[in-house]
Amino acid sequence: MSGIELHSVTYHHKKQALFSDISLQIPQHCVTCLVGPNGSGKSTLLKLLAGLMLPHAGTILLDNVAISGYSRKALAKKIAYLPQQCRIPASLTVREYVALARFCHQSWFGRLNANDLAAIEDAIRLTDLSIHADRPVAILSAGQQQRARIALMLAQQAQYLLLDEPMTGLDLKQQRNMLQLLADLQQKYAKTIVVILHDLHQVMEIANEVILLKNGIVLGQGHPREMINTDFLLKAFDYECEVSSVTGNNMVYILPKPIAVRHALEPVSKA
Repeated sequence: MSGIELHSVTYHHKKQALFSDISLQIPQHCVTCLVGPNGSGKSTLLKLLAGLMLPHAGTILLDNVAISGYSRKALAKKIAYLPQQCRIPASLTVREYVALARFCHQSWFGRLNANDLAAIEDAIRLTDLSIHADRPVAILSAGQQQRARIALMLAQQAQYLLLDEPMTGLDLKQQRNMLQLLADLQQKYAKTIVVILHDLHQVMEIANEVILLKNGIVLGQGHPREMINTDFLLKAFDYECEVSSVTGNNMVYILPKPIAVRHALEPVSKA
């Protein structure tokens, strides 16, 4: 079976177990969203899937091969990882920065070839950064820098894309563009995508599969409509909300309890 598989994985940090004996299957050519409250283990799980950390017990397989058996260069050809935060080199332009992603396709002293240059330009275009390609990344806005990081990941041309909160710093339009880009990468290019999102409406819109986490425990895995419901959300977030759908609309709407601050909506009385 291809894809990423976790078999009885245990991982601990400073003698504290963050995951204990968990087993998961990340399906190929799908968008899988990791959902859960802060501190539930989403980022740790993503790093384990990326091979950045190795489990203390159990096995992680990537395309039927233990992830620990890949060299760093071979793994980089398979998996591209976008962390929550990463430093931007001060002196590099957007194009130079994105070009760093091609290291895994080159020899030690190799030059960028036509395939490399095409991958770089495609990544810049897909992230709507063409007009900024020759500007230093360091002077761009936070949202533009986030798009440059995503372009770096895309230029790697890996089959598996792992993204930790990619919407950080993006405005409303760019968030919509990012959702469309992820959908296109999965549908048109058959990429396997694992992404951490906090906006449950975005999860419902894009996910083929949802993994719901809390305190390092997998509460469930399945279709978004099976996972994003009143019962599961109460278990995961300790928060009551109403989950409803509209006839003829494939979307699900999560309606939180009203905020009990009436005076905020009342007009200010003038003495």
